[in-house]
Amino acid sequence: MENVLKLSEDGKTILRVHDKNIESIIIPDGVTSIAEGAFSDCSSLQSITIPDGVTIIGEDAFRCCSSLQSITIPDGVTSIGNNAFSCNTSLQSIIIPDSVTSLGGGAFRGCESLRHIILSANVTSIGNCMFDCCKSLQNIIIPDGVTFIGVYAFSECSSLQYIIIPNGVTSIGNNAFSECSSLQYIIIPDGVTSIGNNAFSECFSLRRITIPDSVTSIGEKSFNYCSALRSITIPDGVTTLRGGAFRGCESLRNITIPDSVTFIGEDAFSYCKSLRSITIPDSVTSIGEGAFHCCTSLESITIPSRVISIGEEAFCNCKSLDIINVSEDNLYYTSVDGALFNKDLTAIIKFPQGALLKEYYIPDGVTTLRCGAFRGCESLRNITIPDSVTFIGEDAFSYCKSLRSINLHWTDLCKCNISEYSFYNFDFDNCTLYIPAETDENYRQHPVFCKFKNIKERECNNLWHSVLRSIKKLFNL
Repeated sequence: MENVLKLSEDGKTILRVHDKNIESIIIPDGVTSIAEGAFSDCSSLQSITIPDGVTIIGEDAFRCCSSLQSITIPDGVTSIGNNAFSCNTSLQSIIIPDSVTSLGGGAFRGCESLRHIILSANVTSIGNCMFDCCKSLQNIIIPDGVTFIGVYAFSECSSLQYIIIPNGVTSIGNNAFSECSSLQYIIIPDGVTSIGNNAFSECFSLRRITIPDSVTSIGEKSFNYCSALRSITIPDGVTTLRGGAFRGCESLRNITIPDSVTFIGEDAFSYCKSLRSITIPDSVTSIGEGAFHCCTSLESITIPSRVISIGEEAFCNCKSLDIINVSEDNLYYTSVDGALFNKDLTAIIKFPQGALLKEYYIPDGVTTLRCGAFRGCESLRNITIPDSVTFIGEDAFSYCKSLRSINLHWTDLCKCNISEYSFYNFDFDNCTLYIPAETDENYRQHPVFCKFKNIKERECNNLWHSVLRSIKKLFNL
């Protein structure tokens, strides 16, 4: 045996195996521990017998034993180290005896063929990356004594269909169940207080989930692209819906936001394409950038009284949105003819894309057209922009496919800051730009307006301008 294994001086610990190409081995009696990495990378190992006296299996002990299909862990083992069986791609089943009280992180990470596992009843935590990429694992019973589920614990367990989290668990770590694409339902107990970032991200088959009242924190992208999820109720203790929390939940039709929420984060509900209505509670003070981006079925929305901040393109690509209402008590925003303005009417934040209005006159006094202000307004055919406007943001008129005329009033183009992307994906060939008299050359040299194929000066009724034009023609000026 000495020619095969290197043992410690007292003969109780296996330090390493001499021949990495070994196919089978029987560990001798008297051995009590298997050291870190002792059998790692033994890719031909198919059979191993561990005696009853072994109590410790160290870190990486059997890592990357890619031919090992099964292993029996004796009842005396109390500790299994980090990554002990990781990347054993042929391992199909394993039983962790009740004597085990410590099970290290990543212990079965990358065991792609693992279908069945029975965990020790005395395990108290599912460590980080414990079953990460166990793509054949269909179900697992988490012992009642478990209080913690670590980051990436079940990430990419793409065959896992359901799971019950025991009552003792208080926290679900980041990415704990991310990319569990077959997971249809999960029961979260009342004791859980926090759901980590990306916890259920890309669980494409998840149809229903109940978030208990004990939860006070829902992480970023926690239900990102749960495309089968139809309804969800957020508990009263949650104060913040972090960025991307429900992004891409394409089937989500109903969601209840409690009065405790004060902040709706960036992209929180973006691409929720089935969401027709949503009630934003009066407690909300901030709506993040792109919060409702591409909610293509959303028909109306009301900005409550306490909102003081609305991020760029919060309602971008909401094609069915025909009115944006604002509480009369709001001190920062207002609604005019269904369009969202700041309170003093100097900035247009969003003109509703679903509005059927074909012609629109931007009111005098408006100085700013915010990013995406008229983006995707496909019904709009004619628009007039007053010379009070000094700033036009990115995407302000992008994808306005039906726009056929723009009436401009600037005689000095230096007074207006226009983004080079304000007319992105725009039909420059079929939209006519109407401009003040004697400004044709300035507009044709402008880096944005020069893209318009048709630029026409308006007829000037002012006598002085008519005389001036005649003089210029006379002297070829």
